[in-house]
Amino acid sequence: MKSFASSLALSLCGCLAIASHSSAAQVNDSSQPDGAASAPYPLISQSLLPVAVEDESEKAKAELTENYYVLYRVTDRLARANGLDNNPWLVTIAPDYEANAFAQAPNQISIYSGLVDSLRGDLDALACVVGHEMAHHSERHESLSPAEREAVDQQLREDAIAQVQDELANKPSRNTGATAARVLGGIFGGWARVGGAVAGTVLGRGQQNSQAQIEARTEEIYLAKRAEQDEQWRELDHQHDFAADQLGYKYAVQAGFKRNGCLRAMNILGELDLDKSESHPAASTRSQKLLSAPTQYPTVELMKAGKAQLAESPRPLSYHYTSNSQQLEINSRFSREDIDSRLPQ
Repeated sequence: MKSFASSLALSLCGCLAIASHSSAAQVNDSSQPDGAASAPYPLISQSLLPVAVEDESEKAKAELTENYYVLYRVTDRLARANGLDNNPWLVTIAPDYEANAFAQAPNQISIYSGLVDSLRGDLDALACVVGHEMAHHSERHESLSPAEREAVDQQLREDAIAQVQDELANKPSRNTGATAARVLGGIFGGWARVGGAVAGTVLGRGQQNSQAQIEARTEEIYLAKRAEQDEQWRELDHQHDFAADQLGYKYAVQAGFKRNGCLRAMNILGELDLDKSESHPAASTRSQKLLSAPTQYPTVELMKAGKAQLAESPRPLSYHYTSNSQQLEINSRFSREDIDSRLPQ
């Protein structure tokens, strides 16, 4: 899975100064229903942290560090309000001070502490970041592993050798082909042994091909193929990020977070120079595309759907926190079942 792509010192009272982002694109929040904060389904940004929900969240507040407590509450709310609580979620805070969040193994969300540090208590923006990563999982935006990418790269090398062989086969040659076989075999090691032998046979018919020419042509073809493959991967990563932005917006608003938080999150990513990342689209482009989200996902309808989902899963999800590995596992809603009460003797 991709991902359109940083060390959390989150403070409950250190809300992000929105005025510093006033130059960025904004969405008019006039469609947010009047009096929503006092409705039975309140906006999380106004009431999520101060209000005790049930024993599980009280337990989390007492046991977890402040950063993990906030991520627990946000992830729990997003999962239950969007029907994403059928499976557990694993949340980690990466220590590297970089501005990025990424979805890794199934339902695992890692957020670099620098990104949450930059959000500075802006719960609406944080919800969009977490919702974005959850969307990568729900849409199965799988990224190739390093081993898989290496296998693709090796195939590109093999294809380059084959193309050189084809080109040389169509040229008359005066040598025995030993040079070509040796060179092709040397360029890419074991991958070229068979190809080099074939090229040696092919080249037995004519024009002399110097070692430098064969090396240069093979490298040229390989680099062209690699550039084309990298561009395809980059485009796929960008498509995944755009889709995850839209769905992350839906998840956040359906959970009761304010929709402008997603734009503020994009503004922060832009300020942290993630525009320079090959794997992520420019933050300004992502912000522009997000302007269509309120039309695609009307706020009133999302809030209604979220309220219905929360009615089906009203209790905060249980969790397990491993202090040594710094991992927070938020259990599915089915993990509360007790085997003895379910299957009495």
